[in-house]
Amino acid sequence: MRPYRQRSAEDLLQDLSSDTACTCLLAGNRILMEDGRLLPIERVREGQRVMTMSGPAAVLRTETTCL
Repeated sequence: MRPYRQRSAEDLLQDLSSDTACTCLLAGNRILMEDGRLLPIERVREGQRVMTMSGPAAVLRTETTCL
């Protein structure tokens, strides 16, 4: 493990398959909703259902960061 890494690569990959994985997307990225609509990421809200690699899932939390 590299000195600046707090966790191993295997631990990070495990997060990708968990129900609480986080993803950062730029404004304008379109998200496939459970009902087939495509919405810009900035219009997706907590509680809405989106399609994931393992099927539909509810959005647990959103956060907007200004760079």
